[in-house]
Amino acid sequence: MANRTPTLIAATSANFSGTDGPGPSISIDEVREFVAASGADVSVAIDDGVCPTADHLTIISCTTAHAQLAREGIVHTRAVATVLRRELTP
Repeated sequence: MANRTPTLIAATSANFSGTDGPGPSISIDEVREFVAASGADVSVAIDDGVCPTADHLTIISCTTAHAQLAREGIVHTRAVATVLRRELTP
């Protein structure tokens, strides 16, 4: 989908951070449920089918001098460390 648009896409997953919920929404129906439950102001939701992995986002906290793995996802931790040229702390 990103290859079809002439501009950058800024997107996020539809889930509450730091909860024990089911994780990011993986279908447009789950996104709609999240929007209704959260009261989030969503202008556009693009349905590109079902996401095959629920915890697909690898999240790295770079708020301190030491990069820290916040959530492991599809991108392997070693790949992130290689790009950052430093080890990640757990």
